[in-house]
Amino acid sequence: MSEGKGREHISSYIKMRTWKRIFRGLLSRIRIWFRWPEQLVIFTFGLVFCKGLMIYVLNNLMTFLTDFWNLNLKEAAAIVNLQEGLRNMLQICVALCIDAYLGYRWMLILSSVLYSAGLILLAFSVPEYFFNNGKECPLKDCFKTLRHTPFWEGLALLIVGGASQVIPLYSLSFEQTKVVKTPKDSGPTRVKIACCRFVVKLGGWRQFLQKVIRCLCRGFLIMGIITSVYGFLSFKNNWHQRYLASAIAIVFCLLWFLCGFPFYGRRRLQPSPLWTMMRTVIAALQKRHLNYQEHLGQLHHHDGEDQNQLLTDPLE
Repeated sequence: MSEGKGREHISSYIKMRTWKRIFRGLLSRIRIWFRWPEQLVIFTFGLVFCKGLMIYVLNNLMTFLTDFWNLNLKEAAAIVNLQEGLRNMLQICVALCIDAYLGYRWMLILSSVLYSAGLILLAFSVPEYFFNNGKECPLKDCFKTLRHTPFWEGLALLIVGGASQVIPLYSLSFEQTKVVKTPKDSGPTRVKIACCRFVVKLGGWRQFLQKVIRCLCRGFLIMGIITSVYGFLSFKNNWHQRYLASAIAIVFCLLWFLCGFPFYGRRRLQPSPLWTMMRTVIAALQKRHLNYQEHLGQLHHHDGEDQNQLLTDPLE
């Protein structure tokens, strides 16, 4: 009995080792295929699709406020302009956080989570959850009731998520598909694919691959817009389902993006030039009361023997 159990353990151990070798070999081949950064753009196709999906949803935010919450045009326009202005201003802080702290991938994950959470809060801020007599609110009580809904929390998450998504999504998708210039003196080379041999110019295959992936990125962006315009026709008067469907789509596309994490390299954080600029502005504000009119020559020349030698620009 003991010999039989020992043989079973040995055979199971051999099978486990065999499956590990197969898995490692398959993973190494996949990593070789993803050695170029433009091939990793495949994992961002879903989030690019959701970006197109969100364009139409955010552009119709004023319609949601005027038609379903019965706000006047002035109040709705003020809310929409506020979220657009804050979203554009926060991109400077996002660039600083990307360079020095999080990196592109983690910032994209954080922005997707914030986007999805904001849409879920907007989905539960529709009037039908706060009025029993119908899906629309009375004209006098609309703005007062809107203050007590999760609309403002959801809008704040959308502002932060939208500002956080612009830079990393573009950098991990369209930025990676810039066409590599081929050297002028490069000659044709032979490439073997399976049993076939081809004669191509150096960089020709990679240029073609980058163009194809860039076209696919644009295609997924357009597909997201088309889906948002025509796919949500059944949700025309149901903003709850429209927001909820967009949030679920972002979650699934984020899971697809996470599948590419084993093939990404390490984060390469660096001191942000924005931080240097901010420190320079702060120093200038702190020393704005000083008088430099008496010693202007010191700003341009050394105090040593060679007075004609100009100071070098450290940025150059």
